[in-house]
Amino acid sequence: MPLSALRRLMQHPLTGTTGRWCPLFSLSSRPQHGTVVTRYTNYTTVWNALDYPASTFPVTLVDPSIDVKQPRESFIDAFDRAIHEMYDPEVFQDLPICLQLVGRTLEEEVVIAMTEIVDAALKASG
Repeated sequence: MPLSALRRLMQHPLTGTTGRWCPLFSLSSRPQHGTVVTRYTNYTTVWNALDYPASTFPVTLVDPSIDVKQPRESFIDAFDRAIHEMYDPEVFQDLPICLQLVGRTLEEEVVIAMTEIVDAALKASG
């Protein structure tokens, strides 16, 4: 998708929202001690390129009994295979699973306020 189309999407009058929910990464946080090396930043880089403010926040933690590795028979490319193969529920156990909230240019305060609302709602839900 070209950058101009992404800009139009964020400014579309029918969306009725000021921000967007997005995944932060294809995996949860990275384990300590360099166990998993990640080079993929496209989930966050696009917002920097568009000059959109974004915040990241944890939603839950990896639970190996729930977040089991799903078998796959086909992959888009070698990189997709590498991302899939690096996930090990036991290695990633108790690491945060995060989302990001992206706002419009020059609306950093709005993004912070929305993130505070989301944080309070997550804490209230237990």
